[in-house]
Amino acid sequence: MLAVALALPLLAACGKKDEAGTPATPAAAATSADPQLPRFKQTEKFGSVSAVVLDGTAPLPERFASYQRQEATEWTKGEYQQQPDSAFLAYLAHWKTQAASVPKPDWGLIAKIVHPESADEANEFKKQAWADKTRQELPADPASLQMVMAYQAEYIFLAGPDVATGEYYLSVKPGARRLGVSYSDGKHRSSLNYDPAFDALCASCQTLQFTVKVPVERAREIEALREKGKDMLRIYGRVTGVSNAPMPIVNRQGANADLAVSIEAIEMGSRQDGGYKRYFVIGPEQLARWQASNR
Repeated sequence: MLAVALALPLLAACGKKDEAGTPATPAAAATSADPQLPRFKQTEKFGSVSAVVLDGTAPLPERFASYQRQEATEWTKGEYQQQPDSAFLAYLAHWKTQAASVPKPDWGLIAKIVHPESADEANEFKKQAWADKTRQELPADPASLQMVMAYQAEYIFLAGPDVATGEYYLSVKPGARRLGVSYSDGKHRSSLNYDPAFDALCASCQTLQFTVKVPVERAREIEALREKGKDMLRIYGRVTGVSNAPMPIVNRQGANADLAVSIEAIEMGSRQDGGYKRYFVIGPEQLARWQASNR
């Protein structure tokens, strides 16, 4: 039997059925922050929050509509249990295509992931032959690098709203376990994940704090949505290469590797009825404002 597991936070599963053109980056668009402005402000009900108030009413720029979703990162535990093997295999195939499409692919590593039998090869000429074989099997698809992935509720906390102002207070914990899919055929397990580059937004932030303001009436609508689904953050970004934090581990028994993903926009919402309900967006301009204030 084929065994699959979704690498969701706090989810330990032995098998699928065991339990329920390159866009400009925010850094490039960032403007100088006013050194006189404080980074945080104190609220009576929600404690210390980011003093940079972001506009949550701006729409997501149209260019993000073409970004490709890795929907497996959005699945709830219940959805995960119901997925056919083909859905997991499609996720893993897309991850491998992305790894092959970055500007400088690590063909030696990719070959070991695609062909586990080559993982322990010591002969350099044979290693190169495996790398060449894999390069021919995985044609590059630059469009695959533009992606949408979810960052689940265990890594985020959304407080609010302030009923007087419509402000929400979003906290994101970077460095948590990546999201991805693990698939086993009984002999070899591939755990292929994503590593969002939160440190590029703020290298010194243990927790990223955002204050996002929407009209009070919109906040009422958001709260109605929150009653029906679990908060979920989606990241729009670009795969930049293999992440070395942690270093990939690849051998004949399995492969554990992450792809690094830049962060161009953030979308807050919830997964409901197999779809995604948006609360608000922190687009590139708003994200650049926040980044400039946290340097």
